[in-house]
Amino acid sequence: MNADDKQTDIIERLRVGDNAVIKSMYKDYFAYCASCVLNNNGTQEDAREIFQKSMIVLLEKARDPSFSIKHTVKSYLYAITRNQWFKELKRSGKMTTMVNEEGKDMELIDDDSALLMKKEQEERLQQIHEVMQRISAECQKLLQLTFFKKMKDKEIAPLMNYSLVFVRNKRRRCIKGIKGQLGVG
Repeated sequence: MNADDKQTDIIERLRVGDNAVIKSMYKDYFAYCASCVLNNNGTQEDAREIFQKSMIVLLEKARDPSFSIKHTVKSYLYAITRNQWFKELKRSGKMTTMVNEEGKDMELIDDDSALLMKKEQEERLQQIHEVMQRISAECQKLLQLTFFKKMKDKEIAPLMNYSLVFVRNKRRRCIKGIKGQLGVG
């Protein structure tokens, strides 16, 4: 069973309330998730309580037939744990800063906001990709050289047999066309 199949299997087993997979997750993931709480001024008891809440959140989400995750169940559960602990610290007024397992400050967003933002971002990227497929080959090449290869106009002009002024004007028209198709600006 490959990694994706294993993740899908775990979600399916959670969906039907398989106690064996829940026990296995406690055994396999608790220490990893608890480290977030313990590294951020929490106790072992706090870690158990927050992990329990996180498991409940995951179980509730897994019951939705449309629920799926892009990464591992372990990392998803860690993110839920991190955000549950953040909410607890914020609620109790003990919020300072939170650190990840490498000791670096973490960006904190609640689960629902993070998932919604990620979904919106993915949809927007898909729209941009679709529009990029519809624009002319010249615009595609010009924008790739400009934004992906980070080339300067004076490098692009001879490659495309354009004048320097034409490179700027053409790019402006290409971007305006893309924005128009996306309904932006």
